[in-house]
Amino acid sequence: MLSGVAEALVALGIGLVASAALISLYGYDPGRAFYWLLYGGFGTPLVFLDTLAYATPLMLTGTAFAICAAAGMFN
Repeated sequence: MLSGVAEALVALGIGLVASAALISLYGYDPGRAFYWLLYGGFGTPLVFLDTLAYATPLMLTGTAFAICAAAGMFN
């Protein structure tokens, strides 16, 4: 069996391959699409801070759910 990190990397790889296949199917360049996806989220310090501002509430919500679920307090 795979460890937790290996499982996450395999899932990431499968997702990237599936995404690249779909992007290619529609006639676009997957490398260019992934470049602009990463550049749009992490390209400059201002853009990175904007991404972090949008992601922080999602991360805090996920953390709150994980704590409550682990404590058995989730209904």
